[in-house]
Amino acid sequence: MKSTYLVLVASIALFVCSCSNIESEQNSEGNTQSAEEHMLLAKNFRSEAEIIVEPQDEEWIGKFDNMALVNDIFKRIYDSTLTPYDLLNNKLPIAEIKLIEYSLDTIYIEDFESGDLNETVVEESLERDEITKIFLREDWYYDKQNFNIEKEVVSITLTIKKFDLQGNFLGYQALFVVYMNGKEPENSGNPEN
Repeated sequence: MKSTYLVLVASIALFVCSCSNIESEQNSEGNTQSAEEHMLLAKNFRSEAEIIVEPQDEEWIGKFDNMALVNDIFKRIYDSTLTPYDLLNNKLPIAEIKLIEYSLDTIYIEDFESGDLNETVVEESLERDEITKIFLREDWYYDKQNFNIEKEVVSITLTIKKFDLQGNFLGYQALFVVYMNGKEPENSGNPEN
């Protein structure tokens, strides 16, 4: 149990540290560090982080303002300053994001006793606090001179928990992917991105 929390703490810490922009560092003479001193350590590194921290765990895991992140992502999508993508890196229209948040549909369900089809209205809505885990792609840079690792988040995938009809946890369902720092996917429709 303790190892699970340690992994969670490490993931959250890595995510929080990785949200800063990576800029070229200057040494005392004003020259940029050489490539040997500031090397790419990991490219396209994948990690995950639970973004809901229970109050009893905040003391040693730390606090994470998940709603600030999630609400800002949706705000930027709706004001067209951020583009959402599906898992194959195809752009998603805003209308599809709105359907993720709320949809109303009519379906037909068969009555097994009579064989009749009954029209049923199905309403689905997503509460943003249901987004409990994110998957990250990051580039890690190792600064040998200062013995430091700087991380740049390339993309974030928002996910929700999925359950079967009996309430058993099945896994996480990806909603969409957003790219950070003005980045875009390298290839549309390529599952490797």
